[in-house]
Amino acid sequence: MKNKAINSNPVSGLTAAAGELTGEVILKWKAVKNASGYTVEISNEKDNENWEQVDFVKNPKCIITDLSPGHSYIFRVSAVSGSSRRKRSGTLNIKL
Repeated sequence: MKNKAINSNPVSGLTAAAGELTGEVILKWKAVKNASGYTVEISNEKDNENWEQVDFVKNPKCIITDLSPGHSYIFRVSAVSGSSRRKRSGTLNIKL
C-alpha cells in the first residue's frame, strides 16, 4: 500500500510547558494531515548545529524528561509519513 504524501509545509504551532516533575517539558504542536508520526530533536543553546533525536511519537505531543534545571535547550519537530520527512518546525528555545 502506498503512503499518502504530506505537503512540504513545516510543522507549526510548536509550544512548550513545564511538566509536573523537575526537569520535564511538555511539547505540543499542530497535527499534520497524513503524518504517521513525528521526530522530536534537541540541541543545546551553545551549539544548535548538533541535533539529537530524543523521541518518535505518533501524536502531536511529547514529554521530555531528565533535563537539567538552569540549562537552556532548543527543540524542533518533523512530521513523518512512511519514508518521507516533512520540513522541520522552527526552533523553540527553553530555559528550565
